[in-house]
Amino acid sequence: MISSMFDPKQTNPHLWSTAFVPLGDPQRIADVLHEVHTAHGYQPYNPYPGGTGTPSSVNSLVRLFVAPAKAGWTRLIGKPRLELLPEVAQKLETLILYSWISESDGGIIPYGTSSLAAYLRPDKTTSDLRQAMEALSTATGPLLHRPTDSPLQGELAEFAAQQGVDPDQANELVTRTVNTLFKKMGAQQSGLQAEALALVSQQAVSAVSSAPFRRIAAVLDCLTIPPNWHEPGFKELSEVFQIASLLDQDPDAPLLPGDEAILDKVEYPLDYRIAYFSR
Repeated sequence: MISSMFDPKQTNPHLWSTAFVPLGDPQRIADVLHEVHTAHGYQPYNPYPGGTGTPSSVNSLVRLFVAPAKAGWTRLIGKPRLELLPEVAQKLETLILYSWISESDGGIIPYGTSSLAAYLRPDKTTSDLRQAMEALSTATGPLLHRPTDSPLQGELAEFAAQQGVDPDQANELVTRTVNTLFKKMGAQQSGLQAEALALVSQQAVSAVSSAPFRRIAAVLDCLTIPPNWHEPGFKELSEVFQIASLLDQDPDAPLLPGDEAILDKVEYPLDYRIAYFSR
């Protein structure tokens, strides 16, 4: 599926998404993201230790990380504003390959003028790529199961939908609330904290183990995008980045039980560039 049936001017509705740029210059990509977003009325912000904090009153948030380049590709981790990606691709003079999963399907949307065939692996052919794209575009039916113990389920999910709340932002609020609550309760509650946060992250885990994810992977496997392209996830990286930023500000800052294990999940987290914007 190379197109999506939703209004791109609305908040990104996808449960999981990631994007790839065939450039080995993450700083240039971060600079162009800043240029495009500020031209559309967004302001950069940094919610992590040592940053500016999260704006108190906003209508729209964009939260992205620009990953270090690998094998000539740079990954954008998070949910971009889809209506801005064509402009970003134009200014970068290259392709942006956006992949996404919703509750019922998944797809890949190429922004820009470059052909995917230009990025084929040496052991793959245009026929391999065409077959993988056809398998993705012809998939039908409910492909993704959202776990029943996800934090936004039942009456809460219905209320959020009625109020027009972005599920991703609501999940982030749940995560922050869980962290704050258990910090106040004390270190002895760290096991319960881990269990609570596990519920928050299950939606992303479900996405990357789903049928549409496997179909997307078959397409990307035809290209020179490096392996393990979906790691780290946004929630995992943001959690690690929080702790790494704290230690960068104060190497002697006290850590909660389990924080060191969290840090081990992402190598060199501060090498990822923040591209957070609010409007």
